[in-house]
Amino acid sequence: MEGADMAEFVCAICGFRVPSALKVPLGTPPPFHSSIKFLEDVWVVEDPDREEPRSLCIGTQCNTCGRQVCPYGCGVFFGKRWCKVCGTEEGNPLPKELLRELGVH
Repeated sequence: MEGADMAEFVCAICGFRVPSALKVPLGTPPPFHSSIKFLEDVWVVEDPDREEPRSLCIGTQCNTCGRQVCPYGCGVFFGKRWCKVCGTEEGNPLPKELLRELGVH
């Protein structure tokens, strides 16, 4: 797949690890689902629970610190990707609803 490389994904927050995910650059369709394009660099795998090939996004990168993070629970997208650490720092622009999504009360 042009533009996509195999890479290990490890979430810097929870430690979730996928030894061979496909790193897909911004705007490049993943090989298993060519009709979509992500708004950020992502790590994908082929969804094993689907008969037809589909991409499953397993990770992305915080735009503030560069940490690799799971897109749900360890990171949140609000104009750009925020990891749980950067998203909970004082002075960030995240709404309270998104802070709750990151587990901050």
